[in-house]
Amino acid sequence: MNEPFVAPHRRTVSVTSSERGLFEFTNGAVRVQSSRDGDQGVRAVDLLLASLAMCVAGTVRAYAEHHGVDGLARVTVDVTRSEER
Repeated sequence: MNEPFVAPHRRTVSVTSSERGLFEFTNGAVRVQSSRDGDQGVRAVDLLLASLAMCVAGTVRAYAEHHGVDGLARVTVDVTRSEER
């Protein structure tokens, strides 16, 4: 029997640039300010690194829960970016 179609969950993030190099983005729940050089809020690359770390930490936690690992109180993931100048 065919299951009814369920629309995929959608998430919208809006970004506004009001000044050169300054950005604000929101997902409807939170607002974050960002700048290219990081002097006013977080840099876009920091958000990218945080997203990667959150994905890895979430995967580790989901794996542990699925396989019945008890006592996993905390998962910490450090992501480092090297930049040549």
